[in-house]
Amino acid sequence: MSIFSFAFPWLPKIIYDFSHGPSQTLGYLAWVGHKLIPIGSLDIDKSIAGPILPNIKLSFTFLAKAIFPSSLIVSSFVFLLLLLFLVLHLKTKEKKNGGAFLLLLWLVIPLVCFLIMGFPSESYFPILLPGIAFLFGFILEKSTQIIKPVALVFCAAVLFLSVNVVFLFKNDFLVSGDKYGEIKETAEFIVKDAQDHNFNLIPLGSYAEFPGNILNLVYLTQYLGHGPSNKKAKNSYFVYNSGEQGPIKNALKVAWFGQMTIFRKK
Repeated sequence: MSIFSFAFPWLPKIIYDFSHGPSQTLGYLAWVGHKLIPIGSLDIDKSIAGPILPNIKLSFTFLAKAIFPSSLIVSSFVFLLLLLFLVLHLKTKEKKNGGAFLLLLWLVIPLVCFLIMGFPSESYFPILLPGIAFLFGFILEKSTQIIKPVALVFCAAVLFLSVNVVFLFKNDFLVSGDKYGEIKETAEFIVKDAQDHNFNLIPLGSYAEFPGNILNLVYLTQYLGHGPSNKKAKNSYFVYNSGEQGPIKNALKVAWFGQMTIFRKK
């Protein structure tokens, strides 16, 4: 069960590779090899790693969204406290400690690797989310064996989770923000301008590097009732970073939304 629980969060990457090639699974080995060769640090006064303290703060900022998003301090304290309880549990003479040890490795090794890599990215942290959930549940179970009455532990857990749920609903599940607003305005413009006609959405520049770069825009147009067509359409909307390209020739309509620019061509 411990091994299965560890492998479970990797399923999205494995499923993705069935249709896109082994870029997420076997590509991981190439990624490790690339990071082991500090090419940037061969230059004088250059390094591939950023300052350690800001990276630690950034890592805990990402973790806070999964633990206690309303407060970075509370989230960091809770995470470190639960991690300390897990370490103390491993020092006990309990025979079945294999799962707890695997859970500790699951949480600590990726965090250390993110820091060694130099610049932690929020896209790496979902691999820790199931581990954090298991950590919370594991410590909750062990607490009921120590703290009496058990109802006290249960009420504290419910209160903690309730505060999180209320905060997430009040803050639109942390997806709202300047960037979200720009993408939403872009999606509304495309849906209104396209009317009932089919259209293609084509990324340019840095947006074209990875298929997922414009997925937020695709999802929002679908949510608004008129997403892009998978087949070739008469109208095409090209999207690119506003600072990457000059004036567009033969564009029928151009609109700017902060860092995102849209133009339509037939």
